[in-house]
Amino acid sequence: MAVFFEGYIRLFKVQPINPRNITKGEYGIRVNKALANYTHKTYDYTVNFKTNAKGLRADDEIPYKKSDNTFRLLLLGDSFGMGYGATLEESFIHQAATIVSKNISKKVEVINLSVSGYSTAEQLIALQQEGIKYSPDLIVSTWHHTDLDENKWSQLFHLENGGLSRKAISYLPGVRQREILEHIPFYTFLSENSQAYSFIRERSALMIKSLLRNKNNTSKHSGAGPEKAKLAFALYKELEKTAGLSDVPLIVLNIPKKLEKRAYENTMPLTIKENFVVVDPTGTFEQNSEKLLYWERSQGHFTPVGNALVGQLLARRVIDVIQNENTPK
Repeated sequence: MAVFFEGYIRLFKVQPINPRNITKGEYGIRVNKALANYTHKTYDYTVNFKTNAKGLRADDEIPYKKSDNTFRLLLLGDSFGMGYGATLEESFIHQAATIVSKNISKKVEVINLSVSGYSTAEQLIALQQEGIKYSPDLIVSTWHHTDLDENKWSQLFHLENGGLSRKAISYLPGVRQREILEHIPFYTFLSENSQAYSFIRERSALMIKSLLRNKNNTSKHSGAGPEKAKLAFALYKELEKTAGLSDVPLIVLNIPKKLEKRAYENTMPLTIKENFVVVDPTGTFEQNSEKLLYWERSQGHFTPVGNALVGQLLARRVIDVIQNENTPK
């Protein structure tokens, strides 16, 4: 029966195989598994992923202590930040780092704290508990349209008396279930090779999201909503405050929402657009809409071309920020 189902899926409902390799972290949020080495296989690409001993997508170990003459670019994000659909060198953060390195006299080092599924709330905890230890020189936080709902679903923070307060101790959707499955013989092989398993996993993830949406009385089409927008703004103010304690600039990178093949939307709340340094590729994507910018059959992440455009825009803004920081006041 299992063999028949696998054959049916491969013939009629071909699935991308994108193992996430995520586990429980020590701060109550998900982290990438350390020292993982796995492959994403889809209709469009085959990409290898490696993580170091800290779970960062990187070829090498990166100590907390920063070397002399080094500029550290720290990224907080989700699967887009992790670089799904792209090799390490093709990912927008590494393309940006390469451009920046040609314009400053220091070595540029990427600290990628992205984890697939992260919301702004999880980014904040990751920065507070781990990111600051790396002594970053500039922080980039990605904004994705799902963050509005996921910040609320997680229950990690809420607004209280006009301020932001920590609420839930942990948010680990799907982690316990995955830990149980990993004790089953051949589970790892199935997760990395079976399209039938990928089919079941993706539908299970959609079901979990639906349950979370119902639990929090959040409509799938509820839009920004004033309370969700206020929470998102408060989280970014806290990100900025955390960065500011170490005198580190913060840039917010918008991930445009793809509406159709040649149409894109900026879903970022106006309060964030107006109060933070924002890089928004939406206009650039529209100008280059004849190019393939998002993988259309592989879960919709950036293609190498999409990554390159984002990397170029981000690099320009990083260089501007560096020059402004170095300008005598």
